[in-house]
Amino acid sequence: AIATYGALRAAVADWLQRTDLEPVIPVFVGLCEATLARRLRIQPMVARVTASVGGAWEDLPADFLEVLAVTCAQGGVERPLTYVPPALLRERRTVSDGGPEIFTILGRQFAVSPLPAGGGVVELAYYARPPALSDANPSNVWLAHCPDLCLYGALLASAPYLMDDARTALWQGLFQQGLDEVEQADRAAARGPGPAILRTDLAAVLPAGPP
Repeated sequence: AIATYGALRAAVADWLQRTDLEPVIPVFVGLCEATLARRLRIQPMVARVTASVGGAWEDLPADFLEVLAVTCAQGGVERPLTYVPPALLRERRTVSDGGPEIFTILGRQFAVSPLPAGGGVVELAYYARPPALSDANPSNVWLAHCPDLCLYGALLASAPYLMDDARTALWQGLFQQGLDEVEQADRAAARGPGPAILRTDLAAVLPAGPP
């Protein structure tokens, strides 16, 4: 089982059938993690934080990869905010007692509007980048949930270094297959055991409205 950073390094060396790559295998693993940060979005990567919104712009979490939702709780009711491009938010930037309704992201910061009079708090749900694998951090979300992707991604990253064009397609195919399977399983888990309900089927399952 590839359950630790050390086991992953050993597996990479074993699959490459090389005993002289110990100094560069951590680089292959790091390149794999960079690829996963760009391409993989699964439920175990989701994090939630609350943030003050009293100023014009607020910093995003250091491990932020991609936003899922921004919500504001008022009067016991949680209301989702709508994303708008930065230029549109600047045009609609106001201060109100009613609480924020829209948000945007620019660089490593986000902003909401209207700004709550006297400040306020919103919750940010986002995909977080797991801490990098290392001797001090022997496991993370990616290694725990998809060790095969960590292995195949590291092997794929090794091919240019080793000038092994013959196996590039093999590692690429295994990595892409694993990526597709992990994402498909994650979507199925998030959807639950029942069949997916299409928008056109909603009338059949929702109670009838008032006459």
